[in-house]
Amino acid sequence: MNSRSKKADRNLRVLRLWTFEQATKALPYISSLARSLREKWLEANRARAHAEKLAAASGRPKRDAILAQNLANKEKDLAEEDLFSVIQELESIDAYCLDPVNGLILMPFRQEEELAWFVFDLFKPGEPLQWRFHKDDLGLRRPITPEIQNPPPTPEKPMPEKPTPEKAE
Repeated sequence: MNSRSKKADRNLRVLRLWTFEQATKALPYISSLARSLREKWLEANRARAHAEKLAAASGRPKRDAILAQNLANKEKDLAEEDLFSVIQELESIDAYCLDPVNGLILMPFRQEEELAWFVFDLFKPGEPLQWRFHKDDLGLRRPITPEIQNPPPTPEKPMPEKPTPEKAE
């Protein structure tokens, strides 16, 4: 095995697939994370814009301007750390942010032997959960149907038999 494929193996991540039942039970938590993510993203953008505005001021900065710029940079860094911690918390449960401002969170599941995503929408309180196939356009949302709520059991695939020394010959 060459070093390139070893590197690729280290970068592989196995997704935990959600069930509809797990996703609905997690909705209050996902909703809380989506609100927090939105707030942190807006705060980080505000802090970044403020720091950039102070840095772009013309002329030689005076002492007060330098102190204000340093404070703005620290606030920006803290806001970005807070944002990153919420993103990490989402990823730790195999949920992913599609759009922080609009509160869109994706959770992977299997539908018809294909990768699909539950789409949580913070701003659709009556119907916060929809779904889409991975290959669908990002804007496509499908309603939750009984087939999604109660999928047929997937048959267990037998493990391949390991060759024994006498079978290997």
